[in-house]
Amino acid sequence: MKFVVGKEDLLNAIRIVERATVVKGLQPVLANILIETIANDQIKLTATDFDLSITTLIDAEIQQEGKFTLPAKKLGEIVSRLQDELVKIELNGSTTTITCKNSKFDIIGISATEFPQVEENIADDDSIEIDTKPFTKAIRQVVSAAAGYETNNLLSGVVCEVNKNVLEMAATDGNRLARVREVVRNNSVDEDKVFEMLISSKVLSELSKIALLTESEYIKISKEVKKIVITIDKTKIITRLMQGQFPKYNQLIPQTFPKEAKVNKGSLIAALERVAVMVNEKNCIVTKRKQLSISSVLCFE
Repeated sequence: MKFVVGKEDLLNAIRIVERATVVKGLQPVLANILIETIANDQIKLTATDFDLSITTLIDAEIQQEGKFTLPAKKLGEIVSRLQDELVKIELNGSTTTITCKNSKFDIIGISATEFPQVEENIADDDSIEIDTKPFTKAIRQVVSAAAGYETNNLLSGVVCEVNKNVLEMAATDGNRLARVREVVRNNSVDEDKVFEMLISSKVLSELSKIALLTESEYIKISKEVKKIVITIDKTKIITRLMQGQFPKYNQLIPQTFPKEAKVNKGSLIAALERVAVMVNEKNCIVTKRKQLSISSVLCFE
């Protein structure tokens, strides 16, 4: 394997896929990124922890085809410190040589034959294509209300529904609930079809971060009974859909309020941050401004 690629393109791709690697797993290869040549002008980077898999494509000058795996953390550290020039990567036996200008690194990786197979193809029969920005915005507003990832139950997921041009997301940990509705452009073939799914909050958190590294205006979501593939530009996120009946959260939201007050959002957040320092950290749900999303109108009973 031998190819030449732009430093920034490679670094961006590493930052995208490394989110699916496992630092301390039973299989050492899960801490690695699979790098393989595709056609004559692209390479594909893949990482997986079995629950979440991420692949991305970048343009490159392929001089010799092949595939190999390299440790994600070390590879990212090396590439981030290279000059902003073309990077040459060449595989010699079990050693990969990375060269850029006057810099040269040799890394020992793991054979690609030990890397788990990632099935990223899925039928387009049940798919949707919507705006990226409102989708990721909704994610950031609701994921903080989901139960922790380690609970591994339905409450660690986020329910997502697209009905025509309205996106609705909701999450709850049993004590708090967040629901958001956003207007989106729906480019699906069947715009009248209601698209509903339950996705792990961990996966959606990673998706919102990955979206910041891409420039795609639209996000495509394809699903089967148990699997979902989310495509943003040249990146694919593959994961399992959560199975089960999510709580009927809309029944818990009052339709009317006896009292209503309008407050300035910025002033309220600033006040919350000041008093939050006196709250027990285990019980405090107001920790960072980015985790707190409040509409400009708040209603109080």
